[in-house]
Amino acid sequence: MKLFLDTNILLDVLAQREPWVQDSATLLALVIQKGLSLGWHNFEDAVQAVCALEIEADYFVTRNPQDFSALSIPVVIPSDVLQYLKL
Repeated sequence: MKLFLDTNILLDVLAQREPWVQDSATLLALVIQKGLSLGWHNFEDAVQAVCALEIEADYFVTRNPQDFSALSIPVVIPSDVLQYLKL
């Protein structure tokens, strides 16, 4: 299953917005648990990696490729993508 979580999911939890807070919190907790299970030191990077893996991304584009060396999909920098797109 491929999911893209809108920022509103996080905002529902942070702002305790009813009637969505409980479902959003449960879903967000699942993403966080999966990110923590990677054992990475940088939690933000782990959550982004989980999202990329879940959507079966072809590439992970970042300006910090060294932070994602453990990722199982190709990690590229923006100029690599631009070169591929011939832009």
